[in-house]
Amino acid sequence: MRVALFASGGEIPIHALDRLKQDCTVVAVIRARPHSGWRGTLRAAARRILRPGSATDELAERTSALSVAEWAMSGPNDPSIPARLAAAGVDLACIATFPWRLSESVLTAPRLGALNLHASLLPRHRGPNPWFWTYHADDREVGVTAHLCEPRIDRGPILTQARWALPRGHPVTVLHREVAERGAGLLQEVIERAKAGRLDAVPQDDAIATRAPRVPAGTPMLDPTWPAERAWHFLAGTVGQYMEPLRCEGRLIRYRHVAGFEIGENRKFPGHVETDRDHDGWKLWCPDGFVRIGSTAPR
Repeated sequence: MRVALFASGGEIPIHALDRLKQDCTVVAVIRARPHSGWRGTLRAAARRILRPGSATDELAERTSALSVAEWAMSGPNDPSIPARLAAAGVDLACIATFPWRLSESVLTAPRLGALNLHASLLPRHRGPNPWFWTYHADDREVGVTAHLCEPRIDRGPILTQARWALPRGHPVTVLHREVAERGAGLLQEVIERAKAGRLDAVPQDDAIATRAPRVPAGTPMLDPTWPAERAWHFLAGTVGQYMEPLRCEGRLIRYRHVAGFEIGENRKFPGHVETDRDHDGWKLWCPDGFVRIGSTAPR
């Protein structure tokens, strides 16, 4: 089985690449590399000189270590990619976090088409930001889906899924790793089915689909009517990836962790933030208590 991996960065494509390398011939890892001209080249070089650590690309390092070729894709309609996939005899394209919607000519160039790993239980949370909306919607289950690709993003038939319980206040950074590990397992399952000629899939139910768009920085997303436990779960789970624009006495606060919550008499209106004089941080008041927010990361 000859495969090509479309990938950006992070743990999901690294785990996917490792798994594919064990079970298949990985023809190439395809990265989004839009042309930036000589000015972009100079800026990138300057960043490497001034901030050496910022240039680290773990996926590129892993690709090189495994002796897999890297192809640059200049844009979502790069005409060279379908031709290269066909010329290399690619049987299946695998997508694991890619910033562009791929054209039909790219998706159909491999003999068996393309599949995508999506970090939700599709059709729930279609879109580029499923983790955030999993916490915002107060989902009690999380998962990862392998599905066949079609031009409409995240809407192709489902090949297989993994699901598990989401602990309350579970850090999204830990969830990233869990999704990466379980997603790699799904890839192995799908590859084995493809080798046996059983790449059957189940259509998604559009009637129960939800969207997961990006959230612009600084957009208030916490509902002040939420009980304290739900507000704590949302803030504690997403801290480090998302910061709710909370204000205390008119000033935006910069919190580093969410310590916990307390249920009791509500002495302030929901959504009010006040300084926590007994701790290094603030209290966010909810209808049934408050959430304790810290200004420094826990030790």
